[in-house]
Amino acid sequence: MANVMRWRSGAMKPSRFASGLGYEIEIGDMLFFEDGIAKPACVMREKAALAQDIRVSFKKLREKFSAKFIGVAMESSPSHEEKQILVAVAGVFEFDCFSATFVCRDHIRPENFWYSGGVRLENQNVTLANDDATAIGRCVERTKEAERVLVDIFCKRNK
Repeated sequence: MANVMRWRSGAMKPSRFASGLGYEIEIGDMLFFEDGIAKPACVMREKAALAQDIRVSFKKLREKFSAKFIGVAMESSPSHEEKQILVAVAGVFEFDCFSATFVCRDHIRPENFWYSGGVRLENQNVTLANDDATAIGRCVERTKEAERVLVDIFCKRNK
């Protein structure tokens, strides 16, 4: 995913977080905080060897990310650099989504997918969350383009 400025309205409440070596962060990535650095959503993974483990792994992964979610990257950081990046911890952001139907105030979470070793999250795609435990924001409005949604993010770490 290319660098995409996703902020659309509201107070961003920007904060600086350290980025680490080995983690490429692009503008518009949803980030979580772990081991003293900001990391993109795709880095958080759960192993799931068997098909019956997938559902449990997805739920654990979503809850873990929601609890550690810090905001949306406003600056990029290449994987070979350690630097302080600007992260918006609040505001309304426009995210890509697959063809889900959203209603205002619906809970939103990062999209997830299965890969050969388990499950992981998307950096800049969102979908409907089943509950508050996995949510990183609420739908403000579905855009005219069916594959985009405006999300008012909230960071549980900052409450």
